[in-house]
Amino acid sequence: MDPFAAPRESDEQALVTRKLDWPQSYARRAAFGVYAAAIGSGFAFGAHPQGASSLLGVLAVSWAISYFCALDARAHHVVFPHSFWLFTSLAWPVAPLAHLVRVRGASGALTYAVHAPLVAFCAFMSAALGAWLSK
Repeated sequence: MDPFAAPRESDEQALVTRKLDWPQSYARRAAFGVYAAAIGSGFAFGAHPQGASSLLGVLAVSWAISYFCALDARAHHVVFPHSFWLFTSLAWPVAPLAHLVRVRGASGALTYAVHAPLVAFCAFMSAALGAWLSK
């Protein structure tokens, strides 16, 4: 059977009828990844503030936030536009708020209001710990 000759869409009902739970699980793991990236980049910045670790830390946090937004959209059955990856990476303090409000509504703003200060707190505390341990 030639896979390229197969029809792309079918009128037949799918064989699997149960709801997939992997998007929610992966979105939750990506949220933990945002915290891990913030802690790791904060520690690296505190230990070596003049090195390339600052740039790599910011890139890691922005990528983790973009990845979380994409998986969160998938978990809530909303399309995450491909162009929003770049926008989220460049405007990551504000873009997750726009994403969460678009996907979750008012509860998204509450989610952002809770988690954004926690991520910043983790980054600042790990930076302080990195600076303290490097002396």
